Amino acid sequence: MNRNSTVIIILSAALWVASANGGTPVFTSRLGDVQMREMDLLGLSAHATDTHPLAYAWSIVSDDTNGQAFFENVTGASAELGVRWISSTAAGQLNGSKVTIRVVARHANPLDGPEEAETTATVTIQGVNHPPVAVIGGKLGTPTDRIPTGYGVCADAYQISDPDGDGPRANWDFGKRSGGRWMTPMGDLAPALFGSEGGRCCFTVIDMTAPIDQEIQLTLLDGLHAVKNTAMCYLKPADAATTNQAPKAVIQYMVGSGAQGVASATPITINTNSAITATLKGDASTDDGGNANLTHAWTSQDSITAGSVSLATPTAATTSLDIAAHTRGTLTVTLTAKDQGNLTGTATISFKFADSAGSPIARASASVAGQLVAGPVDPGTVVTLDGSASSRPDASKTNLTYQWTQTGGPSVTITNADKPVAEFTTPAQSGSPAWVKFQLIVKDGATASDRAELTFYLSHLTFYFSQVAAGPLGTSEFRTCLLLVNGTSEPVNGVEVEFFDQDGHPMDVTVNGSPWDGPPFDIAPLSSKRLVFTAQNLKLGWAKVKAQARLTGLLLYQMVGDDQVVQSQVGLYSTEAARKFATFYDADAEIAIAVANPSGQPASVRVRIIDNQTGAEVVSRLLFADETGSALPALQHRAKFLTPELLGQFPSSFSVGTLLVESDVPVTITLMETKGGVVFSTLPVRTVR
Repeated sequence: MNRNSTVIIILSAALWVASANGGTPVFTSRLGDVQMREMDLLGLSAHATDTHPLAYAWSIVSDDTNGQAFFENVTGASAELGVRWISSTAAGQLNGSKVTIRVVARHANPLDGPEEAETTATVTIQGVNHPPVAVIGGKLGTPTDRIPTGYGVCADAYQISDPDGDGPRANWDFGKRSGGRWMTPMGDLAPALFGSEGGRCCFTVIDMTAPIDQEIQLTLLDGLHAVKNTAMCYLKPADAATTNQAPKAVIQYMVGSGAQGVASATPITINTNSAITATLKGDASTDDGGNANLTHAWTSQDSITAGSVSLATPTAATTSLDIAAHTRGTLTVTLTAKDQGNLTGTATISFKFADSAGSPIARASASVAGQLVAGPVDPGTVVTLDGSASSRPDASKTNLTYQWTQTGGPSVTITNADKPVAEFTTPAQSGSPAWVKFQLIVKDGATASDRAELTFYLSHLTFYFSQVAAGPLGTSEFRTCLLLVNGTSEPVNGVEVEFFDQDGHPMDVTVNGSPWDGPPFDIAPLSSKRLVFTAQNLKLGWAKVKAQARLTGLLLYQMVGDDQVVQSQVGLYSTEAARKFATFYDADAEIAIAVANPSGQPASVRVRIIDNQTGAEVVSRLLFADETGSALPALQHRAKFLTPELLGQFPSSFSVGTLLVESDVPVTITLMETKGGVVFSTLPVRTVR
């Protein structure tokens, strides 16, 4: 036996002999709990290591969605989890449902041992992935202006939209065809389509026997949605200038004695409070042989839920719809125009029949501190939902009932959801979707209105520093040093920092030696930003930080001598805006509180102290009783010492307890322990949800 043969035998044997100690696989990347939307796909991966090849088994352990969850595209350590909605009309009913998934890693060869490892995760269904809207653009020719052989045709998806802001994937293909045949050496084969996966596709018109109407199809893929739309390309041979062209059907309409219009893709709404007639005219249709030689045929397809509609004279150029009073539902009418060469063209018009006399009208608006919402809303903002303009068609409102419902986005609590005016507090943006959506339905007895919808987009993650100071104080100087740390592996771009004085006006300060005008800046992965700000005159106020991802923030409250040496400093941590806070309270300590009101309305702030030994409330005082309306004005800042003059005298038995700070609108606070009026340390503050 030669040496090469020996090597082959040894290698072959090694492939089939199992190790005596295969070992237990170890996951180097495990599954984690996540959120996903209905009608979406979630990419998952979990990798394990071992001295032998591994196989992976994915499974659903528990499922609150009643079988709407499933796996697909399972390839070893990777898989995709999909969650179907129950139906499009029941979108959002799975909100809060949970699916527990598991992946098990075991030896691919059973002879390597039975050892295995597993990792699990819980997927929470939150929100709905809505279908995109497919729109086809481009110069595709018309029935009377066809694109000849040798020219290029390009269709685009530049006008598509997605209600969730997703970026769907576009696929293109040819659809049905009518007219002539393609002429290629291989027979009747369609031309090559370039860019079939992307926002734009093109093809060159090749030879044909006669004019061709070639349909092009656009499919938008977004999660579990595959939305299709089609458009027609009108093509002709290079020498087909005199070839008979199909007519172009046009529908004109007039409702009652109203103005005449031309049919469009948008349904025409007709009020059926009383019987009414709609006139339909097809004599504006055109043909290269003259419209006098056209014949007309009208057909209809309806979905009528109440009342009736009849179509008169279906073979005349002009016809009419006789609509009974109180008719409800939809109707689509098609006009087919035919020329002497038996070529046809079609047009459609759609109607929606609404009995306004029987249904209330829901009207919804939203405001913050009396101002209509006109853009993204900061986290912790109290938003007023106002449906008080809703009414019957005769403008009366008595005995109407109201129901506000959240239909999308991170879950929030609606206050007074069954009243004309309701409220909710915006959550922090924590990923997708970055919006919350609501609907209002108004009922008059059992008769419901159409829904009125409101969508609010959430601004970036926002946090605050309730006390900043800069400027001279005696022989020393206040200086504030703001540290922002990005502890993630991704850059945080567009960070915004704003400084406000005590009256809510932008604070005039110098940052890192230059006047500060608030330009956005970026923080690289695993990096930080240091802002040192000073002022010519003593300034007190607060700071607001907005970012696209969560940052860690610390503000150093420094006292600097004439020699620019830091004499003392205290770290103040950032806080979120909230309505309730808690911290420890020592009756013998000198405590100061700083409050900033970032909301758009006054804040009524109350201080309460609970005795830790007895559980009894020993103090309950409004913090800003000296302000107008006993409230801290919008965007303003105040700092106070919690003195006996403010709090009142404690019982003789009281020594330590819990300090609660409560506000009717979200505020941000900092509590400091001082000695002789000078900040000595900060107290830990807990936000109470």
